[in-house]
Amino acid sequence: MTLRNKVKRSMLEGLRKASALTNEYTRIGRLKIDMLAIKKELEEKLLELGGRVYQLSRKEGPTALPTDNRISHLLDEIKNLDDELTRVEQELEDIKKMSE
Repeated sequence: MTLRNKVKRSMLEGLRKASALTNEYTRIGRLKIDMLAIKKELEEKLLELGGRVYQLSRKEGPTALPTDNRISHLLDEIKNLDDELTRVEQELEDIKKMSE
């Protein structure tokens, strides 16, 4: 094999590795952005839930809380967001383990 072919093969291999790393870092970046969006939405739902709980407790007393549909809906949304966040965090960890 000539020196030129060796250099060419080495460069192509380097480019493939660089491309794979770029794809991996892009995927990691997207997952981190997804995590930030989920955390922001989760924070908004928790704030809304807190406001609703406070409003009901002041207006109708603490006995009205378990029967309020909006609170139940918010709790479901919060649980779903929390589950999604856990899934994205696990996916990110899996990617990091694969690259080690």
